[in-house]
Amino acid sequence: MSNSNRQSARHRVLIVDDDLVSREMLRFALEDEFEVEEADSGESALLSVAHIPPQLVLLDIEMPGIGGYETCRRLRESESFPIIFVSSHDTLEERVEAFDCGANDFIVKPFDAEILARKVSLAIDACIERERLAGETQMLQKTAIGFLSNMNDSGVLMEFMRSSISCSDQHQLAKNLLEATIQYGINCHVQIRHPGGVITLTPQGAATPLEESVLEKSKEMGRVFQFRRRMVINYSLVSVIVIDTPEDADTAGRIRDNLCILAETAEAITETISMRKDSAEKAEQLQSASLNATMSIEEVRELYRAQLNQSRELLGKLIDEVEASFIFLALTDRQEKMVTEIMQRNVAPVLKLFEDTVEMEQKFGEIIDSLQSQKQDGAADVWLF
Repeated sequence: MSNSNRQSARHRVLIVDDDLVSREMLRFALEDEFEVEEADSGESALLSVAHIPPQLVLLDIEMPGIGGYETCRRLRESESFPIIFVSSHDTLEERVEAFDCGANDFIVKPFDAEILARKVSLAIDACIERERLAGETQMLQKTAIGFLSNMNDSGVLMEFMRSSISCSDQHQLAKNLLEATIQYGINCHVQIRHPGGVITLTPQGAATPLEESVLEKSKEMGRVFQFRRRMVINYSLVSVIVIDTPEDADTAGRIRDNLCILAETAEAITETISMRKDSAEKAEQLQSASLNATMSIEEVRELYRAQLNQSRELLGKLIDEVEASFIFLALTDRQEKMVTEIMQRNVAPVLKLFEDTVEMEQKFGEIIDSLQSQKQDGAADVWLF
């Protein structure tokens, strides 16, 4: 490794003292291990730090102009690097004042060069380690907050699904969707489009005509569209518009992802509700048709029974009238007997057919039972999906 690379990798130490000899002694003790800069007053020290912050400051107490304590206080307003006072004064009051104004250590003149260099090195290493731990802590806190936020977001989604899966109408679904956006802590308008019309809700209740027109125009802008602080999420049947999108990119991204899941879930439930309503209407039509068919079959059965009875009566009457007409036909006894036998021989099978109606009645019963069973099954199947 070249000497220039070693120089650039070394930590920068700022010595602040109005006494040139003291500055030279401190430089001599540190320049082998550190990049040393000097300032002869508190004012010049503040300017130097504002330009290039060092990793550590060695600070004298008594200086003209801004003294060491005041310089330390001003540095502490914006900087966290170690500050070590180097002074010939070693009273309790001065040490307490040094710590009160934000110093990390106190070294008494005259000092041991090796001990000074060691203290400076340890102070810088400790500061670097604190910054590393602080960064890790901040990252862990951010991760934990994100994890808790995700858990809360999942809880909102689960509650929305639980309360909406059994919804029987789109208006209640729209109310559940709006409530979920409120649980996320954002101001949204929601719209659900279905065969029966359009439902638009806001946290203040039903949307105004202007708000509805905004959503109507926004639904053609793609799946996710953002204009300034407004973000629109569109699906075929569901739209959600965020009125005040957070400026933080991570928060806005999390809200976008959560609302996309909510809107997609609401879309699926909207389709299910429409299917249920369509099935209910078809089932009602089927029940009505089954009832009409059952009544028609019953009427046919009664008509069939009446026709059987009338046919029996007519055949019996026919035989009686033929036999009564024998007296006017001048038939011999043998001829009358022959005609009577012929009629009875042919009428008897017909009458027997009329009497054998069990199979026909059974068929009527099977048809009626089948229609009634279909009517009951249709009513039970309406809410199966």
